[in-house]
Amino acid sequence: MNIIKKVTILVGVLIAGIVIGSTGYWFFTEKQPQMRAYQEAQKEQEQLESMVHSGKVLKVGKGQLTMELKERGREDVSKESVVETIEVTEKASIQEGMNFVKKAGEALTDLREYIEPGMDVKILVDNGEARALYFPIRRPETVAENRPNEPNNEKEVEKTGTNQAQEVSNIE
Repeated sequence: MNIIKKVTILVGVLIAGIVIGSTGYWFFTEKQPQMRAYQEAQKEQEQLESMVHSGKVLKVGKGQLTMELKERGREDVSKESVVETIEVTEKASIQEGMNFVKKAGEALTDLREYIEPGMDVKILVDNGEARALYFPIRRPETVAENRPNEPNNEKEVEKTGTNQAQEVSNIE
């Protein structure tokens, strides 16, 4: 009887050690890094949201934009009159709707090609410099004039003398 008690205690301690060890291993190798990554992602998301400025364009220059802010991050500043001038450099990407007009790193020609006073824009700003600039799609005729190589451009279709049905059959 004495030996059965010792074996039972030994097996119980062995099982308890395995359970505690595997739980500790799981926590320190899986759960804790996951919690750290989640906390870091939340901090980065808050920082990113604080960088988003949206408002109405007042003045457009070759490489800068003056706008009246409606929102700065999560802060609503529409009741105040906050005017901000933002530099736009080659580091910034410019997006019209879902299309990139200029990707980061490409040479910046002139902002006046894309943006007009009175437009609503959203800008990702880092230390007074734009990193990304977004605005909704403009009038179709303006878009067609600035993008002559796209197949939806009516002027291009008229020049070639084709219609949409012929273009679809050529693609197939």
